[in-house]
Amino acid sequence: MTNDNRRRANRVEVGLPVQVYTRSGYVAAEMRDLSRTGLRIRARTKDMGFQATSDLRLAAEGVAACLRHEFAVDLNHERLGPLLQRGVELTRIGLPSDAPEHVELCCEFVEPLSDTDAAYLETELPPVREVVAAWVPDEHLPEDCAGVVTFEPQTPRPVKLPEPEAPKAFERPRQSYRALVGGTAVGTPSTFFCHTDLITAIGVRVRMPRADYGEDVTQAGRILVGRYGRALDLRIVSDAADVWTGPVTVNGIELPREQPDVMLVTLGFGRPLRMSELRDLGLVCQAA
Repeated sequence: MTNDNRRRANRVEVGLPVQVYTRSGYVAAEMRDLSRTGLRIRARTKDMGFQATSDLRLAAEGVAACLRHEFAVDLNHERLGPLLQRGVELTRIGLPSDAPEHVELCCEFVEPLSDTDAAYLETELPPVREVVAAWVPDEHLPEDCAGVVTFEPQTPRPVKLPEPEAPKAFERPRQSYRALVGGTAVGTPSTFFCHTDLITAIGVRVRMPRADYGEDVTQAGRILVGRYGRALDLRIVSDAADVWTGPVTVNGIELPREQPDVMLVTLGFGRPLRMSELRDLGLVCQAA
């Protein structure tokens, strides 16, 4: 499942300033991207009150000390002041590999942005997707869909599509595999089983049950890293054999609101992948 499939509204890259209201004042940061329903913020760790770190647990502790789970932001405050102050809920914490002195915060708006809000920001934002309930005939549903399918607003009722053609030479890489993840430190719990949700050349995102990690993303990050450590071993498995095995590090945690039983964990590869490994993962194509 891709980001676009999971999100209620697609994001637009913006690079606008944002003012974040913390427990003790406010912090100036950057809006990296924006949608009707949320935004991704990049802030300097020192402005948030903690030292730059590659340890997600320490970053989560620093963010928890600085921010409430729900807080306010001023969008493009340098030009608009407090005109577009909005309430948000923190849903994900990440450590960007290209900016080690920063932390990234993904947030969901308490109320989606309106057309007027988008006009103030001089940004064209895609509409929020609507969910059409089970009146859709079963033959129009994907095999893994349980009676609900998502459409863009004002999309006509679907018609039955012809059988798909044979796969083309350049297909999208497979994203879903079984995976085994385990800690490398002595005394960590047993390896746990999960599924990959997204695979890139720099890392993997896995889906795992949220069950005992709570409903606060900072708490979930502290529990996961405290339990297994930040340095992990990952094994990606297909039906027949191992696809990839090697070291990874915990780089991000997300608790998607639309999937209340799921926790998404971003794992960065501990070393650059070899060309043969990129081919095995379907990230590069073999020459004809």
